[in-house]
Amino acid sequence: MIKRLFSLTLAVCLVASLAAAGDCLTGSCANGCPIAKSASTRVATGGESLTVSATMKRELAETVLANLEAI
Repeated sequence: MIKRLFSLTLAVCLVASLAAAGDCLTGSCANGCPIAKSASTRVATGGESLTVSATMKRELAETVLANLEAI
């Protein structure tokens, strides 16, 4: 009897949490923060790492050129 009551309670909690989440489970939540969405898109598509990589390469090249000019 206790096991049946526990599993019924668990099932009700699961259904209630899914209903409360609404359309946020599909990733199209209208109340989502636009800044967080934009950051997630950059991270998911790799745009952020490409930008950082290009910046690091440019800074490294500038450092190397400055060191070569000092020689």
